Amino acid sequence: FHALILRAADDHARIRARMDITGTLLREHGVPATLVPIEGETRLEKIFSTLLVGDWLSFSLALRLAVDPSPVAMVEDFKKRLAQGDAPA
Repeated sequence: FHALILRAADDHARIRARMDITGTLLREHGVPATLVPIEGETRLEKIFSTLLVGDWLSFSLALRLAVDPSPVAMVEDFKKRLAQGDAPA
């Protein structure tokens, strides 16, 4: 495992403190943790920046582990159930 802690420059001081403490605790317990700055000027830019980081990270990790990144069993199951109308009542 390796934890990525996504942080925006304008995060509230209490949130930044919690992220710092979380990173420290993880490292003390043998889990590497990296603070990743979120880029963007507006809230929307930050949201999309975060999504892109997550998407590219999962894609790169899948390739590194020689796993096909295309099929996602839970997503495929969701699509199948949606098509069948299996929504809970």
